[in-house]
Amino acid sequence: MISCDWSSDVCSSDLLGIARKIEVKETSRNIQRAMLVQKDLVNVEYQSAILADKGDEATFEDQSQIIDVNFQLLDTINEFVIKALRLNDKQAEKLVEDLETDEAMALAMEIISGLLHIEPAKDDEVADKSLTV
Repeated sequence: MISCDWSSDVCSSDLLGIARKIEVKETSRNIQRAMLVQKDLVNVEYQSAILADKGDEATFEDQSQIIDVNFQLLDTINEFVIKALRLNDKQAEKLVEDLETDEAMALAMEIISGLLHIEPAKDDEVADKSLTV
């Protein structure tokens, strides 16, 4: 179980309305969701590399594919954060509607780092992993 205390973190406590310490249990479901986020991140990186290699020869379908995998990543991140933090409907709506993509990614990565017992990435590394179109 990890404890997440975001009482001084503007993005989570103010924007999502989280003003208390939250314990995220290391359940198999939370670990599975964390791994799905990582899998989708790898897929975005892979598809981006393929698109970059094609350069000017990239087709509409190639470009559409990268957009699709980015949509999937966003959905996976949102679902992960909502379920891991057990957000209520109002907080979940704020996550989806008000949080910037990089903020949602950073929040997800902080939770994942705790669940998987890995060092959290630096802010600039998280920004580099954000959605690429």
